[in-house]
Amino acid sequence: MDYLTDSEWNRLSSTWITEALDECEEPCHGALAPLEAIRPRRAPQHGTPHYKLADYLQQHTARTRRGVLPPDSFWDAAAEHVTAVDDLVPLAEAALNRGFLRQAATLYRRAAEEGHSAALCEVAVLRRQAGDDAGADELYRQAADAGDTIALYQLSVLREQSGDGAGAEEYARKAATLGSTAALGVLAQMREDTGRGEDAERLAREAADAGDTRFLLHIAARRGNTESAERLYLLAAEAGNATAWLELAAVRVLNGNGEGVDLLYQRAAGAGDPRGLRILTVGLERRGDGDDAERLARLAVEAGDRGVWGALAQVRERRGDGDGAERLYELAVDARDIGAMRAFVGRRLRAGDLVGAEVIARKALEAGDPGSCLELAKRWTMHGDREGSDRLYRLVAEAGHVVGLRIMSERCARAGDSEGSESFAREALEAGDPGPFRDLAKQLWCAGDGEGAERLAHEAAFAGHPMVLVELGQWHEEAGDLEQSKRFYQEAEAAGDRDVMLALQRSREAEGDLAGAERLARASFAYGHPSAVQELARLRELNGRREDAEDLWRFGLNTDGTTAQPW
Repeated sequence: MDYLTDSEWNRLSSTWITEALDECEEPCHGALAPLEAIRPRRAPQHGTPHYKLADYLQQHTARTRRGVLPPDSFWDAAAEHVTAVDDLVPLAEAALNRGFLRQAATLYRRAAEEGHSAALCEVAVLRRQAGDDAGADELYRQAADAGDTIALYQLSVLREQSGDGAGAEEYARKAATLGSTAALGVLAQMREDTGRGEDAERLAREAADAGDTRFLLHIAARRGNTESAERLYLLAAEAGNATAWLELAAVRVLNGNGEGVDLLYQRAAGAGDPRGLRILTVGLERRGDGDDAERLARLAVEAGDRGVWGALAQVRERRGDGDGAERLYELAVDARDIGAMRAFVGRRLRAGDLVGAEVIARKALEAGDPGSCLELAKRWTMHGDREGSDRLYRLVAEAGHVVGLRIMSERCARAGDSEGSESFAREALEAGDPGPFRDLAKQLWCAGDGEGAERLAHEAAFAGHPMVLVELGQWHEEAGDLEQSKRFYQEAEAAGDRDVMLALQRSREAEGDLAGAERLARASFAYGHPSAVQELARLRELNGRREDAEDLWRFGLNTDGTTAQPW
């Protein structure tokens, strides 16, 4: 009832809730009713009625109230009446992101009561943060008893760190039986790091027996080019890890024992890693066996390796076989190998074939890579061909690549085509890049058109990029118009954007206004910015309130913005 004053609350009748709900079901101001009762079509409705908020109110309040913090009664009511895990967990996360650690813990516990045992792990993190290690361990045990593998992992690591190796392994094996080998793997790595290699191998093998060979590779990699590393790579490979065959081959080559590595590459390819075929292909090409190299390359392509033709073409090019390299590059283009297409464009440019280079660059653009077209456009510019460079930049822009839109906006602006510049800038804005819009706003500002700059800044903010409003505020501040500067800063702040809030906060901090910086950090809580707790604690420490900062980090905030007491 914290939304009502004492006077308003005292004036309510005993049936106020029923009257209020009935009134909210009536159309309002010619629009739909604020609330719509949810009634089942078939089964009769029993118990408490359910309502749905009208879409127009949902949209309005999402915009106008997103920076308003719900009072204690909201969180208490949610914990008491909400029963769906899919609602409780997001509510807990919302409380956590706003620094309400006690409320978050309560909602997570409610989710656990409804069968979501993983929520106990979230409460355990909060208890440990508050300094209650014993309470955190007990929560992990409760979650582990319910079969939560994250809790089993945490308990395993905690036991290992406390010197209880047997207890650590017990929890890790239980997690493995439930499908998570992470604890076994981490224990293996921890023991490898502390010089207990035999234990590490044993645990990594257990993980491999459970279907996870990654940790054999991790430990092998830590052992360098040693016989024990070879042995572990072989174990992983024989357990089905295709990459392990390649790693084993690499160790043997580095140790000067390259005999038989081709067989290892074949094993890798047979196990599903086509890089083995590529290595074999390149090796055959280097030895001059081009026909067999191409035969294996086709197999590599069929196995999913797009880059093999390009790798082969580069070897052939270095050997001086230009015609053979051209043919292989054409195959690489057909395979949509971006790297090979870039190399092919470079080859055509070195030969002075700008037209041929553009044909390939266009194909690369169709494959999703604008790099070759951009590089070629620069070449056209260097040759004085503005029309040719504009054509390529326009192609990149029309393909939806933001860099092309940005460049075209800049070029139109330099050519005096303000309408074209704004059109490309707007496309870039819609694609997620406000840079061109910001640049246009700056140009208008410098030209004395403050209204035009404001129009663009507001359009950028409406599109989700309020940082342009911050910059407009800075331009006004630099010009000495503090009133207008303050207005734009306030508009930017009202957008609730995390980066904007942090930029404004750091600006106040740089000016020595720590109180203003702290106010902005507190405002960030309302928008659910997870970094706000850390920022507010840091500012309080700068203000000499170290103990308060520590309590804030451990216990969080109350809904009125004060530091919470231990809970």
